[in-house]
Amino acid sequence: IPDQLANGTRVFDLRFRLNEDGKYYTWHAPTPNAFFGMTGESFESIFNAVNGFLRGNPSEFVIFEVTHPADANGSNQIQTQAGVIQAILDHPVSELLLKADRTAVKGRPETWPRLNDKTYGDVKGHLIVLVEPRDGTELDVIDPQNGIWGVRFNSFTEMQHGYYSVYDDYANKGYLKDMKPNQLTKWRNHTEALQAAEAKGGK
Repeated sequence: IPDQLANGTRVFDLRFRLNEDGKYYTWHAPTPNAFFGMTGESFESIFNAVNGFLRGNPSEFVIFEVTHPADANGSNQIQTQAGVIQAILDHPVSELLLKADRTAVKGRPETWPRLNDKTYGDVKGHLIVLVEPRDGTELDVIDPQNGIWGVRFNSFTEMQHGYYSVYDDYANKGYLKDMKPNQLTKWRNHTEALQAAEAKGGK
């Protein structure tokens, strides 16, 4: 993780498994207890690294997508997810989590802000933690006031409060052949708008 941060990576897909030693490690395999696959970096190593990076580079921000929780037996996804979230909140990096204000109440989605609406000024110096809730755990897991946001991967629906929507009215293409011309057109329009604003003395 430190090397990836130093070389410009700012978004990480982290999949934690509770190992038999009682600690969380990243993992990737067809199933948590498959006979092939691999265990990766420890929770402590990853979060210590991003904590040091952000404190040393306050103009940067980092996004952690925490998905696919599991334990050594391939079960207890909800329990593992809750444990990882609590470990994040107990770690010193919790001081740097991007948090909503006190009006965002856990268990009340109508009070949650939309993460997609945040600007660079809002997020610089922060770690943004996105969690994909297990079925039926949304109200127990998503807690923007304490820096735990949700993420939606497979939906073209309108941006939801408390969530980062991977597909929205800007990134709304599911295939590269459609995405490339779409994004280039938007970039040209954005550039022209900036140039027009600068010509008028704006920003």
